[in-house]
Amino acid sequence: MKSSGYRIVAIILPCPVCGTETRVEEIKMEEYTIYILRSEKTGRHYIGYTSNLDRRLIQHNEGLNRSTKSGIPWKIIYTETGYKSREEALKREKEIKSWKGGIKFKQLIEN
Repeated sequence: MKSSGYRIVAIILPCPVCGTETRVEEIKMEEYTIYILRSEKTGRHYIGYTSNLDRRLIQHNEGLNRSTKSGIPWKIIYTETGYKSREEALKREKEIKSWKGGIKFKQLIEN
């Protein structure tokens, strides 16, 4: 499980003094993870995205999310990592949700 939703990106910039040498700057870039949970109580599935999977699973299992409160405990059964923007992650989350209950969804969680 990935506890932090960040990746480090190194950027090479011209030296501000001489202009020819380079220096490296590291920038933290937020990454998002798509996840699918299965309720161990009801067998129901929940699809979401987050930048911190560990924290989000704790929130689900502590009853802090209204839509998953009745299914505690939840277990992660599928993840996709590396989404570089919230919009990209949301688009993929909606795509997977549109498959829910269908053959594509079953194939995704069984592989």
